[in-house]
Amino acid sequence: FATNTASKLTEIRFPNAVNCSASLFAYLQAVTKVYAPRMYDLSNCRSTFNGCSSLVNINLPAAANIGTADGSYTFNNCPNLWTLLFGNATTFGNYSMGLAYSGNDIRAMVITRQDGIPTISGSNFVNAVNATSIIVYVPSALLTQYQSATNWTTIHQAKTDGQGNYNGIQAIEPNINDLREL
Repeated sequence: FATNTASKLTEIRFPNAVNCSASLFAYLQAVTKVYAPRMYDLSNCRSTFNGCSSLVNINLPAAANIGTADGSYTFNNCPNLWTLLFGNATTFGNYSMGLAYSGNDIRAMVITRQDGIPTISGSNFVNAVNATSIIVYVPSALLTQYQSATNWTTIHQAKTDGQGNYNGIQAIEPNINDLREL
């Protein structure tokens, strides 16, 4: 994908794409924003955004399975990545984030799914999230469930406000749908 023309892209919009492939956007260093409203299958997205050094926002409101098959290091080497929005997340693969190895400084992961808590398929995902500044934002109706769910509680308790209050997972409202166009 990284041709001479593609290397100059600053924004990627795929309104009809439903899945991605390995290294699809790798090393597109001018890209700052990705929006794919129908992309739900990120299970085989190994290194899809690897090396996108200017990438700031990724908005995948339909994303369900993030790095569950061979989706290792999906967001590796994206040092300016600040915001990830996953709307329909059901599962995060063990190495899906690739954060602990990349110097990423992600500040927010937003999960807008209203009908359940995504599973985390391994401790490497948890360790990667905990090694960064990420705060996970979830629907307020599910906040307590996230804070006590397997693996999510570790993420929540790894972040404190300096006064002993955990803040790794927080509610985002009033209208979570406003975030769909980051």
